[in-house]
Amino acid sequence: MKRAQRKTSCWIWPYSVNKDGYGHLQKNKKLTNAHKLIFEFINGELPKGIVLDHLCRNPMCVNPTHLEAVTHAENCRRGNNTKISSDDVNEIKKLAIKLNHREIAEIFGISRQHVSMIIRGKRCA
Repeated sequence: MKRAQRKTSCWIWPYSVNKDGYGHLQKNKKLTNAHKLIFEFINGELPKGIVLDHLCRNPMCVNPTHLEAVTHAENCRRGNNTKISSDDVNEIKKLAIKLNHREIAEIFGISRQHVSMIIRGKRCA
C-alpha cells in the first residue's frame, strides 16, 4: 500500500515527550500518547490490535492527517526498523548475554533504546 502524501505541516507536540520521542499527557491518571488521543478524539476509539502510523515519520507530530490506523505488523513493515532483519533480532538477543546495549547498538547502527526494546520484545524487526 502506498503511503498518502501529506499536504499539511506537522503539528509538533510542545509539551512533554516520552523516551521514544512521542508527545504524551495524562488522561484518567494514565500517561497517553498525544497523537493517539487527538486521533481518537476526531475519529473515535481505535479497534483492538490497531495502532497509528506516522506517515510523516515524526513521532512528535500530532496532526491527525499525518496518522493512519494500521495493524502492528503493517506499522513495523513501514517503519524505520526495516534495516533490522529477523536474523539480526536473533543475533542481538544472543549478543545481549555478553555485550552491553551500547556495544550492540554500535554493531548494528541503531540506538541503545532500540536494542533494549528488541531484547524485551517490544520492538518489531
